[in-house]
Amino acid sequence: MLSASKPYYQRHRVCAEHLAAMSATVDGVDSRFCQQCGKFQPLTEFDQDKRSCRSRLKRHNNRRREQRQ
Repeated sequence: MLSASKPYYQRHRVCAEHLAAMSATVDGVDSRFCQQCGKFQPLTEFDQDKRSCRSRLKRHNNRRREQRQ
């Protein structure tokens, strides 16, 4: 029950168990919770065991590169 959970879990409508899971089936698709997007993405969007999808990691890395220049 999410009503007794921390605000983060309530905001993203995910329990701690599914947040930490390497995969969960959502609408019949194997997915993982992306920490950057705050939503479940298909496993094909992730590299290996990473917790952020490729598109968000790319944006994050680009921002870091810009800051260094």
